Amino acid sequence: MLTGVKSFINKIPQAIFVQHIGFLPMKKFLLSVVVVLLVQYTSFGQTSTIVTQQVDVNLVNVISMKFVSTNGTSGTTLNLAMNLLTDLLSGVATSAQQLTVSSTKNFNITAKTNSAFFTYTGSSLLGNLMPILGNLRCKVAANGTGGAIAGAFANYTSLSSSAQNFINGGTSGTNKTFSVQYQGIPGLGFALGTYSTQVVFTGTQQ
Repeated sequence: MLTGVKSFINKIPQAIFVQHIGFLPMKKFLLSVVVVLLVQYTSFGQTSTIVTQQVDVNLVNVISMKFVSTNGTSGTTLNLAMNLLTDLLSGVATSAQQLTVSSTKNFNITAKTNSAFFTYTGSSLLGNLMPILGNLRCKVAANGTGGAIAGAFANYTSLSSSAQNFINGGTSGTNKTFSVQYQGIPGLGFALGTYSTQVVFTGTQQ
């Protein structure tokens, strides 16, 4: 009886040992399977996404005008020096001043001064009130606007504080240029000094 039990006991470790050796490879296999599955799951994760946003471009009619010499809305100060009697009687003219217009529609241009009289700088208390009308003239020296020179402004024509049509029907587009020249012809009878005014050009879309 003892011999049989001993024989059975001696066989138990061998059975367990054999099962243990056989079980370890199964754990490694399962672990390998789990690792492979995890790697494959990560590889097939989300790789792209899409979002959208609306962009509206709102177009409106615009017009701009500037002096080429300054690239701005204010031109350089022009000085008309009256050094001779013939200058006072026959006048002195400036060089051509170029302006450029950009507009989404056809346009008209008017010209005027900011006051009916020159602003006087000097020491005299008398004879210093010089009107614009008849003493300051202007003309369109060049016209690349596609429009027509208005009135008599193809030649020197007196300016005034009231807006006058200068160019009509300028065509839409960018960098439509025109040039102006001024002529001062004050004659005799005014006090010595400096007489100043601002000439205002206005571009209006049709």
